[in-house]
Amino acid sequence: MVAVWVTKNRRNPLAVMVPLVFLLAMTTWALIVNLDKFITEQQWVLVPLDLIIFVLAIWLIIEAAISLRNAWRSRSEVPAPQAERDTEA
Repeated sequence: MVAVWVTKNRRNPLAVMVPLVFLLAMTTWALIVNLDKFITEQQWVLVPLDLIIFVLAIWLIIEAAISLRNAWRSRSEVPAPQAERDTEA
């Protein structure tokens, strides 16, 4: 949500996106590592729970990409902040 808000308000989303992508990559990687561990240790209750969370994480990634793409496209529809309009004149 923060990245979409920053993008829609014509700010540079890079400062927000780098930590968010890192956090998402690390938690997704942990899900994969734990899934392998749960299968190896035959913890059959945790395997489906991990798979459900992994599917939800993939869904989150897809929805975030769609929202960011739409926010980036709508940047042209949002008027520039007053400071930017003053420098253009």
